[in-house]
Amino acid sequence: SSMDNGGRILGWGPDEHTNVSIASKCGIDMIAADWSYNLSVLSSYKSTPQSQNIKNDIKEEDGVHYITFIMSDGDNMQWLLGSNFSMKNW
Repeated sequence: SSMDNGGRILGWGPDEHTNVSIASKCGIDMIAADWSYNLSVLSSYKSTPQSQNIKNDIKEEDGVHYITFIMSDGDNMQWLLGSNFSMKNW
C-alpha cells in the first residue's frame, strides 16, 4: 500500500494467490521474476518505447469466429533471464 498505483513488483513469494491478490488490491502489477538474475543492473538500461499496429476495421460477421494466438516467453522473466535454457531438464 506504500506504492503508487501503477507500480510494479519484480520478484515472487511463497504463495501465488496471496502475492497477486494483495498487489492487485493495491493497483500494483506483479511481475514474476523469482529466479531472474541481475535485475538491478538490467533495470538501469533505458527501454525503447514499443507500439502496436491496431486495426479497428474488423467487421462482425455471422458465423465467423476470430481466434488470437499469443506467443509468450512463459509467465516468468526467468525463462529468458535465468538458467532455464542451460538446464538439462529441458
